[in-house]
Amino acid sequence: MKQGRDTTQEERIRIVKDCLASGKNYGEMALKYKVSYQQVRTWTLRFEEMGEAGLEDRRGKRKKDQKPRTELEKAQIEIEQLKHKLYLAEMERDPDEVWSAVRSQIPRLVSGALAFDGVMVSATDIEALYRGKLVPSLSFEETLLALNCRTILLRTLAVTGLGPIERGAVDTPFLSEQKLRLLERDLLAGIDDTPSLRYRDASLPAGGSDDDKVFTIAAQMAILMMQYEKEWQMLHPLVRASFLFGELIRLCPFGGHDGLFALLAMDMELLAFGYPPAIIASDQCEEVRADLALTSGHGNYQRLIGFFEHSLIGSLKEMEG
Repeated sequence: MKQGRDTTQEERIRIVKDCLASGKNYGEMALKYKVSYQQVRTWTLRFEEMGEAGLEDRRGKRKKDQKPRTELEKAQIEIEQLKHKLYLAEMERDPDEVWSAVRSQIPRLVSGALAFDGVMVSATDIEALYRGKLVPSLSFEETLLALNCRTILLRTLAVTGLGPIERGAVDTPFLSEQKLRLLERDLLAGIDDTPSLRYRDASLPAGGSDDDKVFTIAAQMAILMMQYEKEWQMLHPLVRASFLFGELIRLCPFGGHDGLFALLAMDMELLAFGYPPAIIASDQCEEVRADLALTSGHGNYQRLIGFFEHSLIGSLKEMEG
């Protein structure tokens, strides 16, 4: 599980062509060219999908001004154009209106995230809870989870200031391994006030690996955060957040409320970069699970990213209105 390194486009093209000639032996290519397994695999998949254009480094170029190479990128550019319109609209609107629009999405977000973990709670009940009403249908734990989720998301909004909507675009990743541990702590506030915050004691094959080698959850989390902070930095924030969501679901690092934890981490990342939170409706959970199966079985994130792209486009249009 070697760490990655910076490369030129010419290097990436040479590595990918060599990889394809070797029968996609990602491990051998990683050793040969002193890059990471995940880098070789990601470059190869992007080359197969988009050709040499897929290996371009587009860091520093505004997505809304780029030419789309795929249908997924076309959707990403639409997201950027809608976000830019929201930014221009905020110049003429009370900023509290934008905050209110994001806050109104939280009950649906929490309802869907709980449903993903098998807990059925309606958005209407969660909205009533947020208005200060007693909701007898909610258990004590469900009540605290719903309240803690709202606190986490609103606290993120307060820290990021709606990301680049209010301040310039940022390149520094928002999350860290320490922030993920604190997310777990805050999620369990009032439920377990003395969580160990240690990763569960288990070992799994590395993501995308075809061999039988297994690695501890702690080791894979360290590699995941290295990829997030360095290798994925050039990716669109939605793609990076989708990768993070998929890997956290695969690893289940703390072994409880896994869907809720992964979606909150994803939405903290999105909010920090000026996007509304991603939402999984309760009736969309099976679709997302099917998309996740493709990521773990074939390393194909296209459908999962596409799902969240459509979610964000809907949310941005709702906020624009």
